[in-house]
Amino acid sequence: MAVDLNALRQAVLNNQNNDDVLPNSPSKQVVVDREGNVKMGSDVKPGEVTTQVPQETFATLDYEL
Repeated sequence: MAVDLNALRQAVLNNQNNDDVLPNSPSKQVVVDREGNVKMGSDVKPGEVTTQVPQETFATLDYEL
């Protein structure tokens, strides 16, 4: 199953705006499985091993207009 990149992007932006970098709700989580597939936490099957992706901003653009 392919991840909806628009939903993924929106979840990350919403979580960043709410300072919720490791959300508890699966519908807000972004996770990676053992094969490196990125998915929303709500798409994880029971017993599936995943790692939650921290959603803080980790890069900035430093330039002047």
